[in-house]
Amino acid sequence: MSNLASLSKLIEDQLEDQYNFEEKLKNTDLLFHFTKAETAIKFILFEKKLKFNALKNMGDPWENKNFDHYYKNMDRKKSPEIFKKEEEIHKIKSYSKIACFCTNKQPTIVTIEFDPQPNFTKSKLKYVKDNYCRPAYERSRMWNQYAENHKGICVVFSKEVLLKSIMRQLTGQTFYNDYVKYSPQYSYFQKGLELDCNKLISSNSETFVKEYLQNKKDYIFFSKNIDYRDEAEFRLVVYDPKDTFNYLDIQNCIKGVLLGENCHDSIKKWIRDLCKELNIYCGIMEWRNGEPQPWPII
Repeated sequence: MSNLASLSKLIEDQLEDQYNFEEKLKNTDLLFHFTKAETAIKFILFEKKLKFNALKNMGDPWENKNFDHYYKNMDRKKSPEIFKKEEEIHKIKSYSKIACFCTNKQPTIVTIEFDPQPNFTKSKLKYVKDNYCRPAYERSRMWNQYAENHKGICVVFSKEVLLKSIMRQLTGQTFYNDYVKYSPQYSYFQKGLELDCNKLISSNSETFVKEYLQNKKDYIFFSKNIDYRDEAEFRLVVYDPKDTFNYLDIQNCIKGVLLGENCHDSIKKWIRDLCKELNIYCGIMEWRNGEPQPWPII
């Protein structure tokens, strides 16, 4: 075989490898966690632990600030009792810990449709899939915002294995998981903040908080403003008032690693060797004329 033919065959094989690698990354079971290289190396890859963060520490004001509820059956004479119990609700954001992932799935957009008859008193939620959807690894803003402006890495998990793993490790905590829904309407979020004062007063704090979580979890944990829809997010949420759950053991949950295009050469070598040791795939992102391409290293 001539040198030209050998080169042509090499290029053809590389392109086929790249295509197969890209198709593998489009699997809807996969979850993508963008992070700093230091965090990924020290905790996720080496110690095989994933940290859960308190909801109150998130960047979105919807999540890090206390809610102002809308009261039904308000009795001003009992307002001190009502506000005292509401303080227990405010603690939920400190006790709730989450882990966030980007996905390949289409984000769900939710809106409120009002019935004009009579007097806009009836409403229903409408759910639609956002047609503008890209694979997680193509989301440049994720690389920019969470992975040190393309210097960090993206750890790829199996959703199925991750869920099985967390269920084995929980010790009595309340657990939720779901895809985040996005809404352009503030009225959607307000709809989830109604409080029935009669129920609030008649229930003890523990019972009310339990019912509040069950009834409001979609609004509290799995709703964000439509500005965040490019994250196409999936979340694991642990309600942990005793503060005993901070890290998830992710042994066998990691499928692979993607390196940011601007990742330092020494980090590239270190992670590549570690991925080889862990028997997981490793790739690196390239952006050619603005088009993202993941190339396999292993």
